[in-house]
Amino acid sequence: MTKPILIVGGGPAGLAAAHALATVGQKSILVEKTDKLGGAPIHSGYAKLVPSGEWASDAIGGMVRRVEHDHASFVERHLSTTVKSCTGAPGGFTVALSNGKSVEAGSVVLATGFTHFDSV
Repeated sequence: MTKPILIVGGGPAGLAAAHALATVGQKSILVEKTDKLGGAPIHSGYAKLVPSGEWASDAIGGMVRRVEHDHASFVERHLSTTVKSCTGAPGGFTVALSNGKSVEAGSVVLATGFTHFDSV
């Protein structure tokens, strides 16, 4: 049996990874440090996200709904949780989480976001 893939970060990249994996039948473990999925566009209250003018809450909200509802059986979610340690090698990682749980993963996707900066 294939081990799940650990995804660190529940923002747009982490949500996209979880969705893509679920669509091919691959289970994943999604770890997000805050109490809800969505990342900076949701937590920072972005008004607009894409050139089409779609609101961030709509664009990212759809991604969250897919992970939380459509693919719930494929995505194990750990909110308000961080990775304390990760040992092993590709194909066999043991990961200790801040919620006291330990999980096994075949590989790890880092999707931890970015720090806002003034571009001017």
